[in-house]
Amino acid sequence: GFSQLGLMRIWTETYAFDDKKRALLTSLGFQEDGILRNNYFIGGKWWNSIVISQVSTDYFSKAESD
Repeated sequence: GFSQLGLMRIWTETYAFDDKKRALLTSLGFQEDGILRNNYFIGGKWWNSIVISQVSTDYFSKAESD
């Protein structure tokens, strides 16, 4: 996305109950941008949504250090 499309930010939304997805994204260099409280209703309960992203400058600095 950064190299081929020239994007500045790649982001996604995950949910408070999805610890495995958040751990994977964090291991790939994504950082939490914010929380949307009580944004997703499933199983009779409201859950927070977590907006998580990576920006190109962080991606390229990590690639250079690897």
